[in-house]
Parts: sequence; structure tokens; C-alpha cells
Amino acid sequence: MYQLSEKPLGILYGHEDHYNPLLQELRRRGLPFIRIDPSDHVYELAQPEVSYSLLVNDMSAPPYHISDNAGIAQTIEYLQHIEKPYASLNSSRIVNGSRAAEIFSSRTRQLGAIAAAGLPFPRTHVVSSIGQLLKVSSHLSFPILVKGNRPHTPVLRFKNEEALIHAYLQDKLLGTGKHTWLIQECIPLKANHIVRIETLNGRFLYAVKLYITGNDQSGWPLQAKVEAFTPAPELIAAAETLARTALIDVGAVEYLTDRRTNDILFFSIRPHTTSFSTPPTELHTKPFEQIADYLEGRLSKVKEIELAL
Repeated sequence: MYQLSEKPLGILYGHEDHYNPLLQELRRRGLPFIRIDPSDHVYELAQPEVSYSLLVNDMSAPPYHISDNAGIAQTIEYLQHIEKPYASLNSSRIVNGSRAAEIFSSRTRQLGAIAAAGLPFPRTHVVSSIGQLLKVSSHLSFPILVKGNRPHTPVLRFKNEEALIHAYLQDKLLGTGKHTWLIQECIPLKANHIVRIETLNGRFLYAVKLYITGNDQSGWPLQAKVEAFTPAPELIAAAETLARTALIDVGAVEYLTDRRTNDILFFSIRPHTTSFSTPPTELHTKPFEQIADYLEGRLSKVKEIELAL
């Protein structure tokens, strides 16, 4: 039984336990934890003390699950509440803090982090009104993707300007998101797959090729073939740089290869997707055990800080 702290871990996770094998691994190790559903959560503004030995922001979700916007907003505000008063101590208690949560929850912030890391991404415009969409599209090469800013909002693909105008006139664009839309050139995928690199503590954990069966490059396809894969060293290094730039402790980075030019383009930063990408037996690694090892290491550091104060 784990003895470092009398406080349990707090796991911010808004879905049923059986969707998350990491929770099963923590139970196997005897690590006490409490699952916190951010969509059904309360905290006191006058009380900044962390009630957990370690607060783990796990925004991973089952495939095809539409995330709850209220839960995401509560997660970010709660993490910011914990981080500010006691930054030196509480920041060490948080895995995937508010900066990571903000990036996970926004496609524009993801692309901003990719740009800050000096990495290429598909040509994209951001608009705050449907009326700007037609103006922007004239500066891009079709086909284009229209994305709501929230990662779980729909992605629409238009093969030409006529199709876009028709959808606009039929009011079929209103479901793409609220307030902010991304208008992005749709890149033809080489070999019809993207690459997802999972990272842990800013380092490569494993990678998979995810074969796309639909048109959506940034969401879960309805059907996909997945296979383990090791990218070139320079791409692993780029993904590690991006994870560190985004201040992500545990998360995934995705890139694609342009079929026309062989250019590599990064396009997405996700919460860790280990439970949904491919069975661990096919990865030749044990990601849940490695993540649990990392959490135990973080717990040890928290204990060292507590003893020093």
C-alpha cells in the first residue's frame, strides 16, 4: 500500500471509470484516488488549499464522446484557482495544469502552441462570424475544412466554393461551433493516415499510425485501422518540443504528411489517448504503467517539498 501521503490523488475525469485503464492501474498499485467529475463539482473560492496529494487533470475521453463544455470550463477555472495562491507548492501538485487544459480545449490555442514551437501546420484563418467565412475562403485552396474552435465540435469539408455558398445559404454552417471558426486548407493525406505521438513529461512515450476512413483530420473517425509506429528521430524531437512548449505533462501530438509535397504538418494537441488508440499489447510498451510510475515520482517530489517547508 502506498504510504507517502494521507491525502488521495484527485483525478479530474468526467466519464465512467471503466473507460480509463489508468484508474485500473492505480487501483492495482493500491494508490488511493478520488475521481472528480468537473461537470458535477464544487469548490470554495476562499479555500485555496489542495485537498489531494496530487491533482491529475485527465481530460481524455472515450471515442465519439462529445465533451461537456461546462465541465471543461470548470476544469480550467478550478486549476487556475489552485495554481495562483501557492504557485511554488501547488504547481508541483498538478499534472496537466490550466495552460495545458486551455490548449486541449481550443483548436486555435493548439495551433498557436504549434506556431510557438516553430513547427509547420496547415494554412488556417480564424473568423468570429459566419459572414467572414466566404471572404476568407477566397484566399485558400479548396477543399477546405470549417471547424468549430472546440475540439469536439463538428468538422465540415467543402470541395469547392459553390458547395460552401450552398451550405451558407441553407444555414448549414451554424452547427460548426460558437463565436469562433477555423477555416483551414484540407491536406490530402499520404497513405491515408496521420501519426499520433503520445508524450509523457515532455518525452516520447509511443506512436501510432491512425488510418482515416472519413474526411475529418481532427476528430475520431467512425472506423480506423491503427498500428504501432516509430517516427523519425527529428519528428519525435519536434513532438517533444511541442509538448514542452504547451506545458503538457501527459498528452498527444498529431501530424500528417502532405501527399502532394511530402511536407510534414502538425495539426493537433490532444489529451492522452492511450485507452482508445490501440490495445496496449500491440504497442510493445506499457503506457499505463509508465504514466502511473510518473505519478508516483511526482508524489515523491511533493513529499520532498512538504518535508522541506
